[in-house]
Amino acid sequence: KSVSIKEATRFDIDQDVLLKGTVRVRLKDGRIAEDEIYLFEPRVYGANNVPIGPKLSKDGKLLDKLGYLLKVPGDSAIYRGHAPLREVFSGERFDYVRDSFYASESDPLKEFIDIEIPKDKNGNYIPVDKSDVQAMEAFKKYAREREEYHIDQHQYLDDLLEAAKDAKEMYDYINRPIYASAVDIPDRADIQRVQRARASRAKREAQARAYYGTINRMNVLDTIMHEYNLDDHAGHLPGMGMMPLGPGMMPLSSMHGGGPAPGGRHL
Repeated sequence: KSVSIKEATRFDIDQDVLLKGTVRVRLKDGRIAEDEIYLFEPRVYGANNVPIGPKLSKDGKLLDKLGYLLKVPGDSAIYRGHAPLREVFSGERFDYVRDSFYASESDPLKEFIDIEIPKDKNGNYIPVDKSDVQAMEAFKKYAREREEYHIDQHQYLDDLLEAAKDAKEMYDYINRPIYASAVDIPDRADIQRVQRARASRAKREAQARAYYGTINRMNVLDTIMHEYNLDDHAGHLPGMGMMPLGPGMMPLSSMHGGGPAPGGRHL
């Protein structure tokens, strides 16, 4: 339902529900800064100044889910609503209570700024007891310090949010996705040319290995024949067979200054 309301945005110590909380802000270096903060649940009125909320439980606790209730003329239903908490001295909305029923899951700063307010076992907020001398003295001391040190409460809240935003930017930067570089796929004709070139090179390398292998074997054979004074006799040694000639090589007989050609007299 969309209804017209009037909201009291200035804190009134006599009429408003006063809440004391702890605000925590994550800094961009990973540390957590925290401070006390005082908030109030604003009074909201409907038509003819009929109070809509905030509602308290029988024992004086501030209701979270059912803090504002409304009946619309001609409708038997009872509607519930929510008015964000406001900071006491500035009157600004500063509702970052993450365990509230109305906390926004889509808030981009939800992991970087948080306000904790004491709750009872039923999940209702425990207000500052205005009849408690010590509790009220602590509140007055907090107010005096802000006045004594000339703290601009509007700027103070802005600084808290800026610190949370800086931390989020740092977090997002550190955890940014790393994408692989784009790869150009070569044309099929280029792939085929490369494959043919590789095959041709492999063939040449195989021929070279065979050629140099033949030379090595011939050198071994030459050494054996020279050692046993067989240079002018055998075409091959028993059990070895003829050695293939490499490209451009001369027969053994030519390499050793004559003698029988391969296929001649055997030992």
